[in-house]
Amino acid sequence: MQQLFFILSAALFVLNTGLAQPVYTINDSGYLLLEAERLSHSDLWELVSGNIPNSGRRTYLKYVGPVTGSGHDQETDHNGTLQGDSADWLIIPVEIKEPGRYRMNLRNHHMHKDGDNDIWVHIVGWPPPIRRVGDHAVDSFQWLTWGTDWVYWDIEKPGVYRFYVAGRSQGFGVDRIAIYNEKAPITMYHREIKASNE
Repeated sequence: MQQLFFILSAALFVLNTGLAQPVYTINDSGYLLLEAERLSHSDLWELVSGNIPNSGRRTYLKYVGPVTGSGHDQETDHNGTLQGDSADWLIIPVEIKEPGRYRMNLRNHHMHKDGDNDIWVHIVGWPPPIRRVGDHAVDSFQWLTWGTDWVYWDIEKPGVYRFYVAGRSQGFGVDRIAIYNEKAPITMYHREIKASNE
């Protein structure tokens, strides 16, 4: 039944946007790392390119749409109603071959300690709750510092799953996206994350 939801959600996405996303694969070490600007995106995401202080030249996607949900009482969306139109999500179709617990991390950029520092992440068709993730770094690129411990999906069957990032606060920029099996070799995953920070 859950697979049917995924298929229907994917069909609706293509009908709504006219776009068919490429399908990414988890590598043999158990993770996927990709540049956010490679993803199809609506005009609620601005492509930013230039010299960023302390980070050199970067290209990333910045959310410029409306704020969805606010305050600490809305860190978790139990009804799945705060993510806006699915046509405005960054959708990452991923072929999962190995069942397990999967997580997502984002290398991000924002200008303030609070107010533009978080975003929604989930899987299309996966039931709520849907949770926010973020950090408090200012004007620098950094991987998430909160939310990644409580956001995960226990995937039981191989298949193509459409992970997504939905805008929450204006000004939140996404540079790189990591999706990984939590049993992936930690040293290998961290080595890749370290390399992507350079």
